[in-house]
Amino acid sequence: MGHQHLQDPPRTEEWRKIIKQFKTGANPEELTKLTLRTCETEIRGAVNDIGLKRSVYFLLNIPYAAKDLQFAQKLRDLGIQIEDEPTLLQVIGAIQATLDQIIQRGQKKNDLDEMAQLSLVEALVEFVGTDLDTQIFDADAESDRLAFARLSKDKPFSQIVRAFFSRFVFRALDYFLSRALMSQIQQHGRFVSLDDERQFTDHMNKHCQKCARVLEVFAPNWRRKIIRETQDKQVEPNGPDRKNWVEFSEEQAGTFLFGALHKLIYVIKKGGYRNG
Repeated sequence: MGHQHLQDPPRTEEWRKIIKQFKTGANPEELTKLTLRTCETEIRGAVNDIGLKRSVYFLLNIPYAAKDLQFAQKLRDLGIQIEDEPTLLQVIGAIQATLDQIIQRGQKKNDLDEMAQLSLVEALVEFVGTDLDTQIFDADAESDRLAFARLSKDKPFSQIVRAFFSRFVFRALDYFLSRALMSQIQQHGRFVSLDDERQFTDHMNKHCQKCARVLEVFAPNWRRKIIRETQDKQVEPNGPDRKNWVEFSEEQAGTFLFGALHKLIYVIKKGGYRNG
């Protein structure tokens, strides 16, 4: 299977307005909002991409898999092929390999799939690695498992969801904006140096992070609701106790993806999160 690149932004009136705003010195927040309005259809359409959907499926389920002493087997149950007693880096490598295989079986891999994979890996390394502090390369498998399991708590979960979606949306917006403005980032364009370009991009990235704060409320509330509804159905009067095990279905992961992306897009289009 080949790699399918996203098309460059069309030369529409909307994109011409963005380029004009860029030339006249619009701030990153305004350009982020304008860019999203122009490529919103493409970004919303990513909810149907198997790479993004499965990334979210793993994001929801891995923390609960890590709560089980048989962490590796639970990962295999999720479709992640991995050896027993895996470390953080081994889990990351297995996730990437699994996503590649899933995408190749289902469709051509595209740029949004790669953005989703990279955003998931970075978010996991950031939050699981933070728990391990400076021992990320030396920590034992049990310490890594416990660090993953910590993400089952509301606050760490809400933070990693915020990090994942802000990274994904920023990458998508930057992809479209950079191509529309490619001719401007030259000797006679807006930026006079690569440092100027990096500062602008960093500012836009931080704006996406601030907007994604809305997900810190949405994510744990959604998860608690689904867990409560699912467990009520799973636990029968004389049946096995399922309250210690949680697994989100692919359909539930798709619903979560749609809701989270919708909320983040809405906040960016409004110009920011009021308390961000």
